[in-house]
Amino acid sequence: MACATREDQHRLWTQGLMQCFNLTGGHYSSIDAIHLINNAAICFSGSRDRYLNVWNLANLNAANPDSVREACVKSIQAHKGWIWSISSCNSTICTGSWDTTVKLWDAGKDMTETLSLKGKSAVLCTVLLPDILTVGSFDSSVAIYDPRTGYSSIAQLHCHSKPVLCMAVDDKYIITGSEDKKIAIYDRAAGKLFETIELQSLVKSMLLKWNHLWAGDGKGNLHLINAQSFKPVSSYDVGHKSTISGIRFSMGSLITCSTDRTIRVLEPTVNPSTMHMIQENSELSALDFQNETLVSASGETYVAVWRPSSEYESLT
Repeated sequence: MACATREDQHRLWTQGLMQCFNLTGGHYSSIDAIHLINNAAICFSGSRDRYLNVWNLANLNAANPDSVREACVKSIQAHKGWIWSISSCNSTICTGSWDTTVKLWDAGKDMTETLSLKGKSAVLCTVLLPDILTVGSFDSSVAIYDPRTGYSSIAQLHCHSKPVLCMAVDDKYIITGSEDKKIAIYDRAAGKLFETIELQSLVKSMLLKWNHLWAGDGKGNLHLINAQSFKPVSSYDVGHKSTISGIRFSMGSLITCSTDRTIRVLEPTVNPSTMHMIQENSELSALDFQNETLVSASGETYVAVWRPSSEYESLT
């Protein structure tokens, strides 16, 4: 199955079978957060204009310009500061902002705001799971809340000396990356720091999947860490010239974006090589990938979307 998925991804990206849509009209400032749900039918974007926008991707059609113009189905003035993070769990959408708040929204009830949590510092990253909400902040702390008890505060972690820039969480660990060049692994059951890994540059992006921990640093290098032993496996120069700001991994591809204005679709192999590169007009701040649909956020005011063309769909 993995080989077939990899071949499908290779064909999509190398044979021009991915259509690109630039969704405009929703924001008037840089977009810093992007998130897909419902098998990429719905996309959320958060911007420095303080708005959280909801995009309907299901009906995008290159032959119908109205489907692009009408893609933004809701625009919410969600925060009083830049929106820097979007995460979700089921139909609950979580946003984090430089206004020091985390807000929860019910996507099943027309994006009704259900909760606002006030912190002490700018919120830079969030992860929401059924049993935990973790919030990484500019003041180097990580706040932990319990959704099962009305989001009561559980703990405040202090594993870093500089801002917490990225985070990954599962049922065993809370893993954080920081401007202090360190990756901290906190053991949830033991309630203490389990391991610290030091890199040569700040840790800007992170992805935990299939016992792989991927981390992107400020110099454009990609690091692979065994997520069971937390021993470094290898570090890769995949071609980025500056900070890797987003990572997504699937059976068919490894995708990264960078402040060097490029997105790289990489072979998901022992030595990742570029199968396709996308050149954008400004620095990339985030990406998401789901159901063969890629979305990116950047210094531009539009959401960029790549999805399989009708030509590809007719071949499958």
